[in-house]
Amino acid sequence: MKFSRQAAFIAIMDVKDDRSCKIVLDLNEELPEKGYFLRPFVYECEWSDKPFLKQEVFGPHVAIVPFDD
Repeated sequence: MKFSRQAAFIAIMDVKDDRSCKIVLDLNEELPEKGYFLRPFVYECEWSDKPFLKQEVFGPHVAIVPFDD
């Protein structure tokens, strides 16, 4: 697993472990052994000081973060 793919996968696993996040879409149940493809992953989470919300991760994951105007 190359570094960028590994970093994206670790970010997805961190979100899954965080009880304050709601997973909206997860198509990464089974990853192929070869290649660099990660499937889309969408989650909703309140803004906080979490690495997966602050760090840039190369991968198809999207955070939905509500905010006040």
